[in-house]
Amino acid sequence: SARAAALRSLEQKVLSATRAAARRKLAPDLEALLQAETIAVQAGPRPFEDEAVLSAVREALKALSTLSFRYEGGSTPGRTREVTPYGVLFGRANYLVAAEGEGAARNWRLDRLREVTVTERAASRPQAFSLQDYADESFGIYQDDTEDVTLRILPPSAEGALRWRFHANQRLEAQADGSVLVRFRSSGM
Repeated sequence: SARAAALRSLEQKVLSATRAAARRKLAPDLEALLQAETIAVQAGPRPFEDEAVLSAVREALKALSTLSFRYEGGSTPGRTREVTPYGVLFGRANYLVAAEGEGAARNWRLDRLREVTVTERAASRPQAFSLQDYADESFGIYQDDTEDVTLRILPPSAEGALRWRFHANQRLEAQADGSVLVRFRSSGM
């Protein structure tokens, strides 16, 4: 619902910046596309959309403050944590990327955060940290030691593999025997 509201706001800004004649020309095309396109829902966990939790996370990120919560996951469910938030990864399940104390960044599932509060303690992510690089290095959302990965796709499945995305930084190499090599560097094995 929060993303839908942001998109509606963006739509209003774009429309208000567009001349009336251009809006009239666009309207029939947009209506036709709205009627002809939709998203097929895939089975799996529903993306987490608790606006109170997302608001607290975003407030902590903007205020450069730590975030306190009770975490109902991991090896010690129910334990209260205080973390430095680095960002949010959206996908099939949504994750807070944050570091506890001086530790490394790790992922916390948003649907497992309870009693979320923005503290008054200052926090800042390391200058060299890039959320995009962190996400690109992950295998899905998993983080671990980084390794070079090579997958060999046999000829009967090669055509499908050429249309498949295994990793954000993959390189595809067609082989003389009809197979395909997929190479990438990733963590989270």
